[in-house]
Order: sequence, then structure tokens, then C-alpha cells
Amino acid sequence: MRRSTPALALLILAGSLASRSARADWPMPRHDPQRTGAASAQANLASPAPFWSTYLGGAVGSTGLIATDIDGDTQTDIVYVTGGQIVAKTALDVVIWKTPPLGIGSLLGIVDVDVDGKLDVVASAQANVYIFKAQDGSLEWVEPDGEMGAIGGLRLADLNGDSKLDLVIEECACCGVNSGHPGFVYSFASGFAAPTLLWQLPSAACGGGRSLTTVDADGNGPKEVLLGSFNSLTLLNGATGAALASTPSLGTWIEASVCRPVNLDANPGDELVCILNSSDLPATNQRRLFALRYTASPAQLAVLWDVTLAPDAGGEVSFLDPVQDLDGDGTWEVVVSSKDSNGWRTRIFNALTGVELASAPGEISAGAAPIAPGNKKLLLTTAGTKLSAWAYSSTSNPPLAKRWTLSDRAAVSEPDWVALRDCSIASHALALDMNANGVADLLTLKVSGGAALQSYDALNSPPTPLSVFTFPVDVDPLVGWVIPPTTRPYPQLAFARNDGYVTVYDDKLKATNGTSDRPGIRIGGYYAAGGWRDLQRTPAVASLDGGAVQSIVVRDSRGALLRLDAQGASKMIPPVRAWQKTHAFAPVIAAGLDGANAGIAAIGIKEPVTVPADYVLYALHANGNVIWSVPIERTPFNEMVPGKLNGDAVPDFAIQWGDPSDTKLRTRGISGVDGSTLWDSPAVEPGSGRQPAGMAIKDWNGDGIDDIVDQAAGTRVLSGATGTQLMAGGPGDSYFLPILFDANSDSVDEVILQGGYSPTRMISHDLATTLWASSDDDRPYPYGAIASCQTGPVLAEGSWQHPARFKLTGLSGAGAGVFTTMVLAGGALFADEAAAAAAGKRTGQLTAAAVHGNLKGTNAPFAVVGSTDGWLYIVDPCAGTLDRAIDFGAAVGEAVFGDTDGDGNDEILVTAADGFLYDLKNEAVPGPSFVYDTDPDQGINNADVDTIATDNKLSGAWNASAGATSYEVAVLHNGAFVTAPAWQDVGNVQSVSLPGLALQNNEQYFFVVRAKNANGLSPDMPSDGVVVHFPGPQDAGDDGGAGSGGAAGAAGSGDAATDTSSAGAGGKDAQADGPSSDGAGGAGAAAGSAGAAPGQAESSDSGGCGCRTAPQRSSFAWIAAIMGALAVAARRRRGR
Repeated sequence: MRRSTPALALLILAGSLASRSARADWPMPRHDPQRTGAASAQANLASPAPFWSTYLGGAVGSTGLIATDIDGDTQTDIVYVTGGQIVAKTALDVVIWKTPPLGIGSLLGIVDVDVDGKLDVVASAQANVYIFKAQDGSLEWVEPDGEMGAIGGLRLADLNGDSKLDLVIEECACCGVNSGHPGFVYSFASGFAAPTLLWQLPSAACGGGRSLTTVDADGNGPKEVLLGSFNSLTLLNGATGAALASTPSLGTWIEASVCRPVNLDANPGDELVCILNSSDLPATNQRRLFALRYTASPAQLAVLWDVTLAPDAGGEVSFLDPVQDLDGDGTWEVVVSSKDSNGWRTRIFNALTGVELASAPGEISAGAAPIAPGNKKLLLTTAGTKLSAWAYSSTSNPPLAKRWTLSDRAAVSEPDWVALRDCSIASHALALDMNANGVADLLTLKVSGGAALQSYDALNSPPTPLSVFTFPVDVDPLVGWVIPPTTRPYPQLAFARNDGYVTVYDDKLKATNGTSDRPGIRIGGYYAAGGWRDLQRTPAVASLDGGAVQSIVVRDSRGALLRLDAQGASKMIPPVRAWQKTHAFAPVIAAGLDGANAGIAAIGIKEPVTVPADYVLYALHANGNVIWSVPIERTPFNEMVPGKLNGDAVPDFAIQWGDPSDTKLRTRGISGVDGSTLWDSPAVEPGSGRQPAGMAIKDWNGDGIDDIVDQAAGTRVLSGATGTQLMAGGPGDSYFLPILFDANSDSVDEVILQGGYSPTRMISHDLATTLWASSDDDRPYPYGAIASCQTGPVLAEGSWQHPARFKLTGLSGAGAGVFTTMVLAGGALFADEAAAAAAGKRTGQLTAAAVHGNLKGTNAPFAVVGSTDGWLYIVDPCAGTLDRAIDFGAAVGEAVFGDTDGDGNDEILVTAADGFLYDLKNEAVPGPSFVYDTDPDQGINNADVDTIATDNKLSGAWNASAGATSYEVAVLHNGAFVTAPAWQDVGNVQSVSLPGLALQNNEQYFFVVRAKNANGLSPDMPSDGVVVHFPGPQDAGDDGGAGSGGAAGAAGSGDAATDTSSAGAGGKDAQADGPSSDGAGGAGAAAGSAGAAPGQAESSDSGGCGCRTAPQRSSFAWIAAIMGALAVAARRRRGR
């Protein structure tokens, strides 16, 4: 542990939090409007352990998934990023390999980097590039720690002419952490163990990763590197880094341009078509389209042409794969959409001259697709919920003609992996030949009234519908890819869904890789990461009816707001979903919003969803019905913060938002009675591109009305009554999240500025005096929390500069501003990073901290903090020691507290990157480590069985738990208890049979055991399930279900009337979406047993020799405890 002042003992402080009230719930992000991050109530978490979990889903970005054969077995595999790690699976959801949680956010490609005949996976985290062996996921190379503070751009190209790919890495330059190194260029020609540093980038600019481009500008083969600066672009020799030529000064924010290499004139060497669209100040001619050409003699990077697209104020630019040869005549066009006071317009320019050739008013470009005969493409545009196609011909008059319009449809795009290695313009419209006629067909998504995927043959006008796949209610598709043959012998379509799955489709849009309980590959990837400005996913926990049981209101990966009631939840029984509100997020539970009861405030997207989205603010009853809703300008930030802004008894709210056409920050007061606007504060320029970190609310001037405190180019207090500025002061930083807290126990709150770029500090109530400022420059972006120690209050917080470092700072007396630090890594505490590395521990990024004032029932505070290293840490902030760490095997998010079972003791609720929300209670006694389904009637007492012949009795056996005095058992089916009463105390035994059960034929049951002693219960431990087959004659079974592994078997069948049955015979190849008589990989169904429904395949283990074992259906929370999928890493955003 490090101390800022070695001579001082640990935090000798003068104040205390004892006089401050703190609720036992967690009704909003950072707990309360003062943003203390602290709760205090009764708890007994001496030994916390997960007692239940529920799947919140997952997501994967467009550059987060690649399908290819990674191991040379001729089968296409799926490689994707989830929760900071890379996972490789088969299309049928079988894990091939996965990396540890490393904070990885995206893929750059799966290519043979060093040309050794083996594929490599190139991926990036916040500050490191990783290269893994595609065959087994082993690490081949990682960029050394400290080279990058935050990666701004990556490119992969042959720069020195050796036919091997070189890696260009550029520093972000204006992110929260900056290494001071502009960037590096590596060659791996000598192997990954001995990489060669070819050269270092001469400079890096804020947003320069957008303009970073590799281009063969001279036509000689090896590529050059285009590097951006604030006023110009420079072309560098790829082999040496020497400057070849620079543009003249082009204006401001030129480094934010995106450029596409393309040969415009058929002469050797590519030109560059560039688009700039920036609202950052000074906002002067920053919405432009221009083209560049390099010549070696004289050496110059000349501007071929330059067109202003839209006004800086109120303007906007949009494009998708803008450089096209639309009519197949060998001449390139540029397609871009611009917005001015007249609205949107899609425009077509000659790429060589910049002359505008045609336009479509009121339309926004959605790319161009090769869905026309010959080499022609149709231009796709959207207007509201309508999708139109246009044919362009340079020889026609007019040159642009609308072919057709589809209502309630949107086009689909996919990443261009080849282009992504060179530049930032790397997406195109998705099209795929679905009817084998040699011409690609159009893929669209239904916009409103339930999501659907629809394919069209666009050779006709209007296009001919081919196939449709309708997604389940409240499930939306996220991103699609055309992938190599995977489950069918032709290129296929894969789609990620917002409920956390990836489905692979055939040419009729039938899902091919799902089962009855899994619609595809489970990807996970959704969690409340607790990162900076990640306030909209934090679970809210509070009583909604005034009772002892508290409900959970949380957003899931679908963007739906859920109310979960967990009073009866266990490992086998997830919380009850009381209701959902689709397209809603950022929940805040506000007492008194719904009469005498609490209500829920949230931000939502207006339905049907449009592009761009329209936002609304909601107040909801406890039952999810709307109290009121009002529109809000886009884009709303963070959450609605509750406070008393007028004289009535209903809580009001403050909300901030921004217009995409500028960088101003706007603040509004909202009436809690009806959502009407109380006031609008004058818009301000906060700086740093407008990144508000959150507001705090309290009565600051003593007038009985709460006021708003925020940081926007200075610390401000806005009148809660009028929105006018009451006072200003503090530092000039663009953002902090203020904590309002009486640090000195003098009944006057100070302002603690944390959650920002600059060192944490505390300023006086009048904002005029800095009382102390931290002496280290550690980028304290992770939100901190206040702990009440006997010696005084302590701020517990993390750091971006030192991701695994946890910092404890005294807030009052002689210890004010004095801090100690520790490093939390691999489930242990270390004095510093060097000690952690020496112990072989991998560090992660700590999340926002949360403090509970009585976590163990000892009236002492403990800080709880998650980490991307997969551990949840519980720290004594008063002693500076680690109490315990809990391994989740996946990146762990922000913890909150609440009493969800009404027993009077708070629990820890935390999401992890496997996509699950976990509830931790006190483990009074350890549970069994295993539970077997047994069959004593057949002499099987100490081994697990997967099937059993019975119609009313099930049996189980388990190992003894230390400290248990008895055990309770239950039997569950489809998440419901079969036993009555549900839990039955069977005494201090390790096996039991339960007769008299109402069982169903051919159904799966789980035997569940929990240990018990005088202190309480253990978590449930379920068996892996047993399938019941009634003995003797029976009704005819359904068609046989699919097996797994090997050749498929034909279905078994049974008929009670004739008392005959037939076993399955060897059959067709795996066909998961085919008729149930075509088993999917494995032996045929057992004679007469019921199989999966037509069109679905059960997963089952092959018993060999034509027999079939029980289908292993997942059991919600039990799967949560063992699965390895992880969540979308919370990426740090631009700092200043």
C-alpha cells in the first residue's frame, strides 16, 4: 500500500457520516441526488455468495465478430468479442477457446500477419493491441504496457514491401489517459517473439485515428501512411516514416476527417476521398467533402477539389460507403447526405472533379447495394420509416431515378474487414444472393410493430419478397454479417440479437443454429460496467409499495426496462419479471412520485422507433403503466436527477441534453406532477466536445428549493426554482461528477469534484476556495463513494491512469486530501503494480465504487468495487485492507445494495460481463459441491443418471457440507417446484428419495439441495437434470429429437395401441432447422421417446451405439454460474 504522506498514519480525520441519513435501497445511480455512492442499513454479509442470477442479455458490435475457419477443419467458426475477452465457438455454441478478460473491445481482423501459413487474431483493448493464435487462442504478442494511454487508431498493411502485414498504432492524444507517445509501427517479419519497431509516428492529434489511413499513393505496392493534424494531412513513407508531402492548411479539425483510398484516374497510385463532419469549436467550415492526390515530383499532397456540404450551425452529414461506381461505367461517384435548414438531401458527386451530378431531397443515404443486373448498384436511401432505391446513370436525364419505395423498412449494413485494415470508412450495405440467381438480394429490417428480417429480389420493381424471419416479441436485431458456409453449403447470413444471441440463417431465413431454449450462440456481453458516464444501466433497487421487499428496476440488453421481483428467487428460479417497458432506460425510483408510493422516472425512445430516434421522458407507476410522458430534445445525457424544484410535494427532475449539431450543454427542470417544463437554463459550452459526467442536487442557498450543481467549464450552481445561475467558481474543467457532502460536520456542504480528467479536489460551499486537491494526476474517472469511518469520512475511488489502483482519501481535519493507495488484482491486494506483476497477477480496470455502512452487521463501512479482471473486491476503507474477493470469471460491473427478499438484510447486486445480474447473500454454510440424480431401484446410488424409468419418484445424492446440520431438498420442472411444500427438510443425510411426485413423461427435472444450520442456508445446488420416462405401455411419442455429434439418426417412434416401438436408425447430416425426423448430429432418438418440436433440435450428449442420453437443457441461473461468455467492455471516452 502506498501513502501520499508516509509520516502520517492512515487517514487521521475529524468528521463523520454518522449524522447523515442513508437509505437501505439504491434508487438511482450513485445512490442519491448528492451522489455519495453510499448506503447504510442492516446487512449480514460476512460471507457473501451468489444466491440467484438472471440473464440480462448481451450484444456484439459490428467489428466484434468474424466468421472463418480458425483451426483448419474446413468448418466455419465464430470468433467474437464479449465482455473484454475473445471467444471462439462453433455455430452450435460449443466453445473452442476463449481468452481471459483483457478489456478487449474490437477486432481488427483474422489474417496471417507474419505469413507463416497460420491465421492470427488481431484485437485491441483500451491501451494494448493483442495478437492471438487463431487455432487455439494462445497469446502471440501484446503491445507493452505504457506504450499507449488510449489507442486512437489502428491499421494493418504491408508498409515495407516484404508482403507481410505491419501494424500502425496511433495514440488517442485527447483521451482520459495519454502515454505521451504519438504511436508506433511494428513489423512481425521475424515472428511475434521478436517484433521490429519500424518507426514511431511523429505526432498524434485528437481524433486523429479517424484520418489514419494506409494507401498506395504512388502505385509502387507498399503502402504509405496518411496522418492527420489539426490543420492538415501528411503522407508518410510506410517503411521509414519520413514525410513525403503535406496538404496546405485545410482549416480546423482536419484530423477528424475520414478518408477512403481509391484510384480515381486509372493512373498508378490511389487518390483519397475525405469527409469532415465536426461540431467541435471553432466550427468553421467543418462539414466538407474533398479529394487529395499525391505526386512525388514535385512532392505534394494536393487538393483536387473541396465542397462545403452543410452549415456548421444546425447542419449534419451522413454517409455509408460513399465511394461507388453506381452505374458500372468505370467512373467513381461519391454519395453523401447533408442537412441544412431545408432538411436532408442525398447528393451524388463526380469523385474526380467534385461536380455535383444529382440529388434526392428529403433522403438520407443508406449505402449502395449490388442488387441490380450487371455491374450496377442501386442507391438506397431512407426517409423516416421508408426505404427507397434509386438507379443512377450518367447518360440518363435525369441521371437519378427512383426505382421503388418500401414502407416500414430499413437497410442493413455490415463491416468491410478489408477496408477496416486501411481506413475508417469500413461499412457497406448488406446484400446476399438468397435465391441462387447470381444477383445479390436485398436484406431489410422491419422498422415498427415488431422486428422482422425480410429478403427481396430487387431485380423487379417493386422488389419481390423472398423470405421473412420474424423476431420474438421485444427482440430486435443489432447487426448482421455475411459469413462463409457454416451450417449450409453456401454463404449465409448471421445476425446478433439484442437479447444476447447470434443466429445463423439459411437462404430461406430459417434459423439453423438454435435449440428449444437457445436461439443461437449465446454471446453475453451486457452489464452495468460502472464506467465513466455509464449511469443509464445501473440497477435501481427500492420498495415500490412501501413494504419490506424491494424490487429491482433494470435495463436489459434489449433496451427494455424490467421490474424484477426476487423474493422467491434462487439459483434455479430466477426473479419474476413483473413487467417490461420497451425502449426505456436510466431508471430512477423516486419516493412520492406516484401519490403515497414511489414511482419510476426513466428516459425512453419514442415508439415506433425512427432514424434518428426521438426521445421521451417517462414517469411510471409501480405496475409499469405511464403516469406521464413528454418529449425531450436529443440527445439526453445520464439520467433524470430527482429534487424539489417547486413548492408541491411531488419530486421534480433535472435533465441535461445536447443537440448533435452543436456542442452546447442544456439543462431543464421537469415537473414531477405532469412532466411539464419548469424552466430551461441557458445553454453553455462546456468544452471537450460536451461530455457531462452527471449532476448533483441539494438546496444550496437555503430557500427550501433544491438546486443543481454540475461541472461545465467551471463549477456551477443553478437555481432549482428558475434555472438561472446562482454562483460559479471552481476549476475550469469541462466535467466532473460533484459529490455534495458536509465533510467538516459544520452543517454546510462542500463540493467534492471527482469522476473526471483532473485530480480529485474539494471546494468550499461558495465555490471560491479549493480546500484541497489530490497531489497525484491519476485520472479519477471511476466514480467514488463516501465511507464513514470512526476517524472521519473517506472517499474511495479508482483511476484510469492506474486501472487497478484503489485510492482512499481523507475528507476532513488534518487528513483532508491525504490518501493511500492499493492495487487490487487477481483476487488479492498488493502495494503496487510491480508487486502484482511479480505475483503473476493480471490487472484490470476497477469500476465505480459503492459503500455500505453496515455490510457485515458490525456498523462498519465496506467499499465494494468490481474489476475487469473478473473479481469483485470488498475493501475495508477505514483500515485499507482487503476483506475478501469473489471470482466471477468475467468482468464485474458496479455493485448496488438492496433487500430483495424482505428479510431485513441488504444484499449485493452486481452485473457481470457474462450477461447476468447476480444477487449475493450471506452464505451461512457452504452448499454441496455436487448433486447427483440417482436411481436406487436400479442400484445406482452414487453416480449420476440422465434418464430414469419412473412415474412418481425421484432420488438424489450429494456430498456433505462442512458445518451443515441438515439439508433441504426440492424438485423443479421448468422453473417451478414439483415438491409440496417446495423445500423439504430431510435431516443430516446425503441422499434421499422423494415418492408421490406428479411427474410428466419425457420431461426433465432437477434435484436441488441446500445445506442448513442455525445461522441460515447455503445457496442452492442443482443436479444437471434427469429425463423421466414412464415405464410400461404409453401414448405414442412425438417424432424423435435431434442428437449431437456425428451423423444424424432418423427419429424413433412409439405406439401404445400396438405396444411396439422402433429405435432410430442412422440418418442425414446435421440440419438443425429441418424436420424432426432428420436428427441433428448424433444417434437417433431412443425408441418411442418424445423429441424436439419440428423445426427445432434438442441438444443431447451421444451415448454411443445408437443410444440417446438426456437432453441437457439449461437451467437459467445454474448456467449463469458456469458459463464463460462476457460483456461489452466499458470503453473510456475522450477526456479533453
